[in-house]
Amino acid sequence: GAPPSHLEASVSHDEVAELGRDLDQIAQSLAAALAEIVAQRDLIGGVLSAMSEGVLLVGGPVERRAVILTNPALREMLLLDDDRTGRPLSSLGNEALVAALSAADRSAGPTRHEVATAGLLPRRLLIQTRRLRADGRAQSDSEAQLLAVVVDVTELRRLETLRRDFVANASHELRTPVTALRSAAETLHDVIEADPPAAGRFLDMIERNAERLQHIIDDLLDLSRLESQTYRLELEPLDVAEVAGRVVELFAERARARQMALRLRLPADLPRVQADRRALEHVLCNLVDNAIKYGPSGGVVILGAEAGEHALQLLVQDSGPGIAAEHLPRLFERFYRVDAGRSRALGGTGLGLAIVKHLTEAMGGQVGVDSEPGRGTTFRCRLPLVGPESEKGPSEAPGSASGSSLVAAAGSSG
Repeated sequence: GAPPSHLEASVSHDEVAELGRDLDQIAQSLAAALAEIVAQRDLIGGVLSAMSEGVLLVGGPVERRAVILTNPALREMLLLDDDRTGRPLSSLGNEALVAALSAADRSAGPTRHEVATAGLLPRRLLIQTRRLRADGRAQSDSEAQLLAVVVDVTELRRLETLRRDFVANASHELRTPVTALRSAAETLHDVIEADPPAAGRFLDMIERNAERLQHIIDDLLDLSRLESQTYRLELEPLDVAEVAGRVVELFAERARARQMALRLRLPADLPRVQADRRALEHVLCNLVDNAIKYGPSGGVVILGAEAGEHALQLLVQDSGPGIAAEHLPRLFERFYRVDAGRSRALGGTGLGLAIVKHLTEAMGGQVGVDSEPGRGTTFRCRLPLVGPESEKGPSEAPGSASGSSLVAAAGSSG
């Protein structure tokens, strides 16, 4: 045939060029779409990795469910060393979780289950499930994927238990003096004229129980302020010897009345601590009061101190009966008593050591106790020493409340 004309060659060249441009545009669009997909994938992966809630996606037929996706939070909750992708549900190692997912498969709508995990870190997990259907198209329930969001509610359940215990204990502690007040008041009506001496005894009973009720209420309010961080501490450089000497003076008469020796044993040239004067005095008052209150007649109570490189440790030692090891971890809990009957009889509220703990920690310190039955007890209060920046003047701890009965009731908490 005849060779193509110049016009035909030009048209053919233009069509190829246009096709090339179209292919370039398609390639650019595909590259942009791919980049967007990768960005979305990375974003979703980042969100899943950052979540504190566990995420589990399972698929396949109901009778052969397999893991499609897990996020780091879930793997941490279940102590898994990999993502278990493609493996059966049993590979998750938690029968309660598998049972909850099986129950979700039998349910028509979203479900909520709470399960416990055993092992080194026992936990309570709240599992919320929902079915997923791809692209909104109809799928049989047996083919739908199952999404589970798992929330660690261990701390929440612990706090709920603490709240219930606190309400029960507070109600019990308040009921005792209130019952005594009502009983004494009712009896007083009958004896006030017929037996004046007896009436005086019942009035004394009313006064004692009203005072005890006031102490419980004051301690509850103080503890509430401390735990909500609304009690204001004014931290300043303090001379421990001055505060400790004042505490010993306050309790000297009470110690003599019980035929006990109260001694102040402080090394010379003690460094100053960064603390709140009222709070430190209240801490020492509570500890010394407890030592005198529960110690034997003729015993010895020593208020001492040991200086370290960064902190000063205040010690309150007694020669009392000591405390069994099983009680030591719980001594600073609210309302916890080693001998509940004796503590109430001596006027303790069961809140004193809890307040000591919160006050010490609010000042940046720590409390501890060492004891053995028959060998006495030593309470330790560790407080930070004054730093160079603290020499400029007092500083204020976080909080907003300016009033408290903490020192006004010092030594009455038990």
